[in-house]
Amino acid sequence: MAKYLALVKYSPTGLAGARRDGYARRREVLAGAAASLGGNLDAMWFTEGGEYDFAAVFDVDPDVMYTLTQIATSTGTASHTKVIALRTAEEADATMAHQYDWIPPGQTT
Repeated sequence: MAKYLALVKYSPTGLAGARRDGYARRREVLAGAAASLGGNLDAMWFTEGGEYDFAAVFDVDPDVMYTLTQIATSTGTASHTKVIALRTAEEADATMAHQYDWIPPGQTT
């Protein structure tokens, strides 16, 4: 499984639900949704002001992250999301070690 950082902005409906039910309940619901799809919610933080209302770190397969994002927006809970794949230093090193054959536009060998 991979780790993802999800940044989420509540829709007005989603924010009203969070205020009504409490933020701890929002965390429980999100953890349950991730678990039901075979993943895990590692952490969740609510933010003050700014572009997003909360940040969450998931340990899930890529298809699960896609599904969670689609559920959040299609149900009207989130107005928009941003998902960032996370890698450890070792994973990043392994990725950068791959050989590739690419010449930037405008350059020759």
